[in-house]
Amino acid sequence: MTGGTASRGGSSIAPSHRSGSSQRSSDRRVALFGALHGASLGALLISHPVLDLVARHPAFLDAHRLGAGGIAALGVASTLIPSLVGALIGAWLETWRNLPRTVSLWLTFLSPALVVVPTVFLLHPEVRSRLQTPETRQPVDVVHPVPVILLVFDELPLPVLLDEVGALDADQFPHFARLASMSYFFSGARSPYATTLPSVPAILTGRYAQADLQVAQAETCNLFSDLAGTYRLDVEERVTRLARGIHRPAFAHTAPPSPIGVIARDLGILYLHRVLPTSWTRGLPPVDVGWGSFQASHGPSDPTRDPRVARFLDFIDRVGADPDVPTLYFFHSALPHRPWDLGGDLPSQTRVADDLLGQLLERMDETGLLNRALVVVVADHGIGLTPGAGERGDPDRRVVFDEILSVPLFIKLPEQTQGKHHAGYVETVDLLPTVAQVLGFEPSCPPDGRSLFAAKRAWEETTFYLHRGWATRPAAVTRGRPRGL
Repeated sequence: MTGGTASRGGSSIAPSHRSGSSQRSSDRRVALFGALHGASLGALLISHPVLDLVARHPAFLDAHRLGAGGIAALGVASTLIPSLVGALIGAWLETWRNLPRTVSLWLTFLSPALVVVPTVFLLHPEVRSRLQTPETRQPVDVVHPVPVILLVFDELPLPVLLDEVGALDADQFPHFARLASMSYFFSGARSPYATTLPSVPAILTGRYAQADLQVAQAETCNLFSDLAGTYRLDVEERVTRLARGIHRPAFAHTAPPSPIGVIARDLGILYLHRVLPTSWTRGLPPVDVGWGSFQASHGPSDPTRDPRVARFLDFIDRVGADPDVPTLYFFHSALPHRPWDLGGDLPSQTRVADDLLGQLLERMDETGLLNRALVVVVADHGIGLTPGAGERGDPDRRVVFDEILSVPLFIKLPEQTQGKHHAGYVETVDLLPTVAQVLGFEPSCPPDGRSLFAAKRAWEETTFYLHRGWATRPAAVTRGRPRGL
């Protein structure tokens, strides 16, 4: 009796135990597949749109100064984090709601997206070129290694600095006027490009880009690589990365990568602009006035706390810190580029840039560099000022064309004290051969430009590249070059 009862009790308990274990195993399997499905959707719906946008516009990587390790980490983290969030949501949905089998099967086939999305990003040609360290050419021999200060303002058209009679407005911009009083002022200077990505390399390589700039080509042959053997380099690039392939010992300073929080916030803003209707994005920071730090350029700004001003002031403090070592100081300022939140309009923001230029001149004067150094101040390009014509303009409208490509250019030679004005047509590709002539070296790559102090400069046809969305297109214009200075 007792044994039979025990047997019957055992036979009734065992199936229940097996059924509960099987159910838990089934729940775990369902949750696992749910997590896989959610992770796949996270990679496809969130990671892929963001990484695809960054890969097609890699200036985002350069603006945040990401090296090979940072780019690889960006690709992995941008896939991993949305996938983990999707996995948690997917596990919950599958466990408690049980998606239809056909949907579950379809999502299972999408699971390779977890690997495919970051791989496609890292193999994109523009991204892959930034993962490789360029082979820079050997530095050149420099006969006259005087200090060099090269300051590039961003999106500053020359007409903003001029008064109603076409002269530098000393009342509004006294420090630009002071610089002109002791340097060569080239009022006919033009940039061949209307955007930063090709225009800054044109300054540093002395060469034109026949199409969208190939970054790796510019990195192998430029002012930085030529002078790295003789000069210490203090380089702060805003968007370009032309100093990337130079050995670190040559540097006195390079700007660090952006903080992780800033990069993550920018990626989030890019994603919202990509997926939301235009009417829903009006309250978001704009992404068409810069290449990064979108939140910092949203809304009114205090000049004393503005990061653009802070970087400029840091640069000023570094100038002349070690006067006994020949140094190339290069600073690409984000001023007076939009947004015009340091005063409300371009002239007001340009006055902020003028004040910073004045502080730089004072610093150079205190350290003795103002007399000893080769000083070059230029803008990468301008912006359309004529109402209704567009910020990048139309090549058929000459006034707008000149506003976009007309840039201020000042060159102060060592020991120069008297200013000289030249109104003849020159280009920013002429800067590198000019620097080479003053310092006494032969550029490692033959430049397209010619020294501004060359004996003869003939007329020629020049091709300009005007911005259209994210692309460029050529517009040939014949202009006259001066025969000599």
